[in-house]
Amino acid sequence: MPIRLTQNDVLGYDPVHVRLAPDTVRVQKLLPDEAVCASDLDPIWWPEGFRCPFSEQVGEPYRIQAKSRVLECRQCLRQIIPQ
Repeated sequence: MPIRLTQNDVLGYDPVHVRLAPDTVRVQKLLPDEAVCASDLDPIWWPEGFRCPFSEQVGEPYRIQAKSRVLECRQCLRQIIPQ
């Protein structure tokens, strides 16, 4: 069912009363933070395992904690952002 916005919704946004779609809640439970989401996407980005595009090093990269999407090659130390 589509959500209908009223003028009050647009002008007087109240985050306490916002209702999330059931699918959104389910996804938030499965992927509670960016780090979990990024690690779950690794097999999609590298189905045969991580390979640095610069050094061709194969193996587990360093994962930058402050930037969960950024990986760092253990050999050349270059940072890679999967796309």
